[in-house]
Amino acid sequence: MPRPELDYLDELALELRFAGMDGAQIGSVLEEARDHLAAADQPPEEVFGPAKEYAAALADSQRERLQPRPMSLTVGDLIANGLQFLGFLLGFRGAMIVLLREDAAVDLGPGHLAGAGLLMIGLVWPLWPAMRAYLARRTGFATPVVACVAVVAVFVAVMQWWDEPVLIALSPVPAIGLGAVLIAVCWVRAWRLRDPVQRPSATAGTDHTS
Repeated sequence: MPRPELDYLDELALELRFAGMDGAQIGSVLEEARDHLAAADQPPEEVFGPAKEYAAALADSQRERLQPRPMSLTVGDLIANGLQFLGFLLGFRGAMIVLLREDAAVDLGPGHLAGAGLLMIGLVWPLWPAMRAYLARRTGFATPVVACVAVVAVFVAVMQWWDEPVLIALSPVPAIGLGAVLIAVCWVRAWRLRDPVQRPSATAGTDHTS
């Protein structure tokens, strides 16, 4: 398939995801769109119109079957990201102590826990809105990068400023193990929640029209 058609289908898939369709629904739409494009032998915009408008029309036609709040962060997402951040922090600090052969413990102060909370707040704003705007091609890649740098800078400042009293102190090896467990749990959760685009089976019918 020519590159312009592939780019159109990629944009259509993203707009359908923004509209609330799941992987199976998006796969069905894309499969039918490929068939139409192969038969029509015309540019995709002439067959379906702009991808955003076509996706909106398809979403309106089956609004009752769509997610009420598509591509939105849940409380579970925020907690998982906060725990994953703490896992990376424990693992990194523990590994550095082991590599440098220092006689020290991995300690966490109020600033580290506050940093995890700030990360969860930063995901809600500005990181997630900036990433959505970038994916929807409403802004450049610099926007999510600047948002990420800003959140990290605030965390580092809080961590350095609020390091007393020590709330948790672990020896390096247990800290690395605990960090690995936290990261693994979050990744397993993300894997179980994944919703990839699925191509319909040969016997499955489609009910989308252009």
